[in-house]
Amino acid sequence: MTENVSEAKSRLRTQVLTNRSAVLASETANEIGSQLLKLCEQLGAKTVGIYLSFGSEPVTDVFVVGAKAAGITLFAPRTGPESTMEFARLEGATESSELGFLQPIGELIEPDRLDLIIAPALSVDAFGNRLGRGGGFFDRYLENFEGPVAAVVYEHELVPELPHEVHDRPVQYAVTPTGILALSPKR
Repeated sequence: MTENVSEAKSRLRTQVLTNRSAVLASETANEIGSQLLKLCEQLGAKTVGIYLSFGSEPVTDVFVVGAKAAGITLFAPRTGPESTMEFARLEGATESSELGFLQPIGELIEPDRLDLIIAPALSVDAFGNRLGRGGGFFDRYLENFEGPVAAVVYEHELVPELPHEVHDRPVQYAVTPTGILALSPKR
């Protein structure tokens, strides 16, 4: 069964990536930023882990600027050895990761010190299942994180149900350009 789930996820990744565009990402950047700031305010989140968008992913740059202006301390993913990931303070210099996205060089933070993690996703379902790019970096990190997690997607990437495996970590919120959706994880 795991092989069938993996194949289904792979097909879905291809479909979603085919429908994404840098134009859509650019056109929705302000709305995404606004919704993410609203979520931080609703949750009282002052120390936030945020992915740094690239390609056709929903843009997080507007949020980063707004969050810093609002006094929110930001940390972003940094890849480590053996497909691990950590969050490092987002201030000053960044470098390109082996996977092609920018990552901060700053100090690391322990998972329990983050108030919220905002994760990239290709799709999210009503139960909080998140379809990522398939590397498992966020799922492995989230094993040690107890706080709320929000996935950022476009409206058409919200689906009733996604194939998932036991190691997949659910998210509690889906953020789109038009709103914030509280999800009902089941396990």
